[in-house]
Amino acid sequence: MKIIKYLLLILVLMSLLFVSCTGNRRESGVAAPFYGGSEGLIGEFEDIGSLLSQSGYPEIWEDQGIPIQVRIFNRGEYTLPSNSVQFKIKGIKIPEDFQGAEAMKTNLNEIEKVSEYLTEGGDELVDFGEAYYVKGVKGTFYDANVFIEYTYPYEQTVIVPKVCFKGDPYDETICEVDESKQAYISGGPFQMGSVVQRPAGKGRISLEIPIRNVGGGKAKKEDSMFEDFSPLYDELIMEVPDGWECSAKGGGDTVRVNRNGETVIRCKYGFYGAPIPETDVYTSAFDLKVYYIYWDFVSQTVRIRENPELN
Repeated sequence: MKIIKYLLLILVLMSLLFVSCTGNRRESGVAAPFYGGSEGLIGEFEDIGSLLSQSGYPEIWEDQGIPIQVRIFNRGEYTLPSNSVQFKIKGIKIPEDFQGAEAMKTNLNEIEKVSEYLTEGGDELVDFGEAYYVKGVKGTFYDANVFIEYTYPYEQTVIVPKVCFKGDPYDETICEVDESKQAYISGGPFQMGSVVQRPAGKGRISLEIPIRNVGGGKAKKEDSMFEDFSPLYDELIMEVPDGWECSAKGGGDTVRVNRNGETVIRCKYGFYGAPIPETDVYTSAFDLKVYYIYWDFVSQTVRIRENPELN
């Protein structure tokens, strides 16, 4: 009996070892070529106000200026050149109600992307100066709502490392033409869903790439920085790799993304050029770039209190 128990124990241990060695075996993946992230430029107000806040807002006396300084951080993976980001003060009227501050500014220096040596991305302090309220406080306080809106050009890249190129869609070797594929997008406010490759006939393949705006701002493709951002949709320009034809809602090289929704970019290979030869079976990378101008803002309420020493 003891011998039988020992034999059974050995068999159980061997089966567990076998499972541990084979049960977790899977096809090797591809390391992500990007750091990722769902943000582009993020703005934060520097400290405002010299009084102990009773309202929850920064507070100043009516004869003091509001120091309007915004630090901008580049959390994505596109380096912004100098003078490419446009900042504008909104919410308060300059110079009618407030004087001393500049209404518009730009970045003086390059703002670097996220990288191995700059894991939080580059940043720059944008100083508009001090804004003095010239109309005088009526009552005990006045709440100034300061908005800084900013627009900037940005670029993101989609990479599908192992697209299956197969002339014969019924060939079952090397790779699959009808399945979800590993895909990556560089850091920025546009993100994508699951990328699917499908057969599209003999010597022809297609990719479906869902994309959406998760950054909270707005995007457009035109050059004018602050004008013509649609309240309903975003627009991007795509740069398609050689041999491929891509289309999406918007037409041509335009991708129109519904606000709070997603749009599928459909890319085809073998339709408008020579099809994949019937004997070819291999994997190769696909990369697609999108360009756009992005709008976002940062806000801060400042309470301007009546100074009893002046009255």
